[in-house]
Order: sequence, then C-alpha cells, then structure tokens
Amino acid sequence: SSAICRVACALSGGVDSAVSAYLLRQRGFQVTCVHMTNWDELDETGHCSGERDLRDAQLVSKQLGLPFLRLNFTKEYWTRVFQHTLGEYESGRTPNPDVLCNRHIKFDCLYKYCIDELKFDALATGHYARTSFGDFLEHRQPGESVRLLCSADPVKDQTFWLCQVPQEALRRAAFPIGSLMKPDVKRLCSNIGLSSIATRRESAGICFIGKRNFSDFIDQYVERRPGRFVHLETGKELGQHDGVHHYTLGQRPRLAIDHRRYFVAKLCPNSRTVYLVDGVSHPSLYHRDMRCEPAHWIHSEPPELAATDQLHCQLRWQNKWRPIDCHLAKDGAGLRVTLAEPMRCVSAGQYAVFYRDNECLGSARILASRSLWTRGREPVHWNTDDFLATSKSAPAVSASGTGISVSEPSRDYKISLHYAVDKLCDSVATQQQCKFSPEVVAAIAESVHRLAQTYSLDLESFARHAKRSTVGIDDVRLCARRNPQLLRHLLTLGGGGGGGGRRKKSRDNGGGDSAGGTGPMVLDEGTADSAVSAAEAASC
Repeated sequence: SSAICRVACALSGGVDSAVSAYLLRQRGFQVTCVHMTNWDELDETGHCSGERDLRDAQLVSKQLGLPFLRLNFTKEYWTRVFQHTLGEYESGRTPNPDVLCNRHIKFDCLYKYCIDELKFDALATGHYARTSFGDFLEHRQPGESVRLLCSADPVKDQTFWLCQVPQEALRRAAFPIGSLMKPDVKRLCSNIGLSSIATRRESAGICFIGKRNFSDFIDQYVERRPGRFVHLETGKELGQHDGVHHYTLGQRPRLAIDHRRYFVAKLCPNSRTVYLVDGVSHPSLYHRDMRCEPAHWIHSEPPELAATDQLHCQLRWQNKWRPIDCHLAKDGAGLRVTLAEPMRCVSAGQYAVFYRDNECLGSARILASRSLWTRGREPVHWNTDDFLATSKSAPAVSASGTGISVSEPSRDYKISLHYAVDKLCDSVATQQQCKFSPEVVAAIAESVHRLAQTYSLDLESFARHAKRSTVGIDDVRLCARRNPQLLRHLLTLGGGGGGGGRRKKSRDNGGGDSAGGTGPMVLDEGTADSAVSAAEAASC
C-alpha cells in the first residue's frame, strides 16, 4: 500500500461508509470524505429525502476530523441510469438501477473525477466485498488484474451489486469492511462516538423512489396505457389495468373478482396484456432457462468458457437468493444459461451474476427466460436413459447435454406435479366442503410421484421385453392391471382397440420399430392421454 496515500472515501451517511472512513484513517491514509448527490427531487412530504443523508455524512466527517467534499452527479444519473430504467419498465422488463448506478456513477463518474481531476490514488466505499488486492489495496501490483471476492459476511455480501464494475476502477477500489461482520461494524461505529449513525435504519428499495408508492412515482414519467388482465391458461379476461409498467413477474395485482390469488406470469407490452395465473406454485412462475447479453467478465473470460464455449459455475439473479449451480453456453455473441433447479420469476432486465469458489466472475443482463409451463407445452421425446436415471441403481446422466446431474427427480417436474395435485384437492374441497392442509397436499403429491416412478420403470420394462422402443396403450393397461378401477377408466378412455400393442417388425431399415430398443422411447398420443388420466386417477 506504499503507493496508495490519498484516498477518497464515498460517504453516504450510513454506518458502513462511516466505519470505512475510520479504518482508512487508522491505517494512516490521507482520507477525504466524498458525498454524492444523484437525485434532487422532493418527496411527497415536501422535503428532500437526501438532506438527512447529507447531514449524517457531514456529522461523520466532523467527528473523524476528515475533510468533506460534496459532488453532484444528478445529470449523469438521469441520463445513464434513470432514463434506461424508465425504458425497461415501458418494455415490460424489470431493471436493476442499483447495478447501473455502481457501474456508471460510483465507479465511473465518481471514480474518474476523484482519480483524474482531484488526483486521489484510490476510491474506497462501504460495500461488503473484497478483492485479491486486499481490503486496503495492500497486495496491489501495478499492471496486474484484480479479482472480485465475496465478503466475510455471507448475509451482507454485496458483490452482486458490483457485478458490472470495470476492471480499471476495481484495481484502485478499497473495501475496508470486506473482512468484517455486520454486527462488528455497528459495534465499532458506536465505540468511536457515532451511536446515532450505528442505530440508523438502513436504506432499502430503489434509491430514487424511497418510501413513495411505486405506481404513483412511475406514472409521473411513463404514460399510462390501459390494457387487459388475461388468464394465461384459459384466455379469459379478468379485468383492466393502467399500464404494463406497473407490474413485474410474480407480482400479485389487486383484483376483486373472486377468492383466488392471481400472480403475474407474463407481460406483453405491445398488446398491453398482463397474463395472470392463480396459485403461487404455478409452473409459469418458475424458470430454468434464460438468454443473456454478452457477459461482462470482471477479471477475464474464464479459460473453460474460452476453450469449450461452456462453463459450469453458480448464479444469482437477486442478491437475496443463494447461488445455485448453472451451465453457461455461448450463443452467438450472448449466453444461454440453464439452472440446475428452477428459480421463481427470473425477470428479463435483471442481471445473471456468475460465481465460482467465492469469486464473482462477472454478469450478463437477462434478455428472456423460459418458464416450466412453456417448457411443458413443447413436444418432448423421452430417452429411456432418463427413466433409468430415476432408479437408485442407475448412474447420473446429464439433462439436455448441460452436464447437470438429474440422478434425482428434477424440481420442475415436482413443481408441476404439486400444482396439479393442488388443483385436484381444490376441486375436491369445493365439492365436499372441506379443506386440505399444505402438508396433506404435499404428502399426496409425493405419493403420486413415487407411484409414477414405479409406473415409468414398469412401462419401460414392458416395452423392452416386447423388443419395442415405443410405449403403447396396451403397456399402460398392463401396468394398471393391479388397480381394477383405474383399468376400467383407461379402457373407457381408450376403447377396445390398442394404440400401442405388438406390431410386426419392418423388414427394411427405413421404418417400424427397432428390435434392439436403443432409440428414444416415444409416447404416442393415446398413451399420453391415458398416462395423464392415470396420474389424475391415482392422485384421487
């Protein structure tokens, strides 16, 4: 740290930046406290919400005996952050202005002004993050690239918000509290005579909105364009809304039409349609696949991705969620991302942030995501190995070539099954005037899942024994022979004929069923309908 002497410390008025300034002073740096003003609009109570932040920042500076400087980046914030945010809302996407603020304002405008104009050696902030150069840049080497590392406090880690910071700025960025836990930071703040700062409530939400109502605020800048609420499955109109920009995936709009709880599943800004589903566990609210813009890699592009166009790592798309395993694949200039397990309401406009071994690798803006409901409506050809993978004796296989283990049932299937069982229980509860507890619904879903596992293995065995690669209706009837009621139900649906009984093998190689049964196992239309009916009957 011998080359780093003069440090500008971004001071917000909160506890984290206050303790950061104190630690820098204790280390012997020449510290100047810098307070940014990015928004000057008055809130509905008639006073500027940033006035208290300014007073608290000045109090910290005075208490620590450090110079204080106030800078105004209102114009830059408006053009580089806020206008982009408005455009995203109008397009039915959900932006992340805090990520943009760190990239374009704090670690670009502020950084360049402090380094280039004021000739500081480094910029320090109160983020819970660390770098390979150390909390105080003690390991900094000129010309060497720096890595962004997670903080010691896993709950308060803020590397997610720094996922778009340029390498140039990160080389001269110090995070003094990166190795401290939040309770220790607050305790230290009280010990240095700043109890009022230590007990101050932390800010939350979008900074320029504050405590104001989001819809009222956004309507000041985006024109209202009324549209329709439409049920995703039935196409039935459920009501009217004042604009797509008021909503995001998973949000629960206020509809007084029946006792059901509706949630936003899809936004179509061109037709001004907001599609809704009823039930918090509907498959349309869960996503496993997404398409992203070209990634911003903080240190460098991972060697594995550069060599093979694929990468296994972990992902967050919201700071509050734990990282989950994912698979990246290059797709033209962008990326395709497949999650190991579904996540709820992955919204276009947000950022997919990539991690590996406690390091934040970088991020990419999400362009689109595909729900389990959409995936379930696409034609699927099941491979027999997928069925074998559900048995304990079978080895793990990859899902769709992603390298993600599916040795246990995938969560998207369980979510869809739970939703179907929940619907059936609702129907029975309405007819019988009773209630099903969540625990009972879960138990029924698990029973159906285990029965379906047994049926799938039996169906595969029947088809292989007959040296066929196609599961037919006769196989399903044979599987149901131990359940007379279910068998009668299937016979009623399928009639007397067999859609998938034994067929003669074709003598030429161009058609018919293969004798070896090594190809994909295909469910014909009659079998699929019967299988759905079987699952419904079994669940009841």
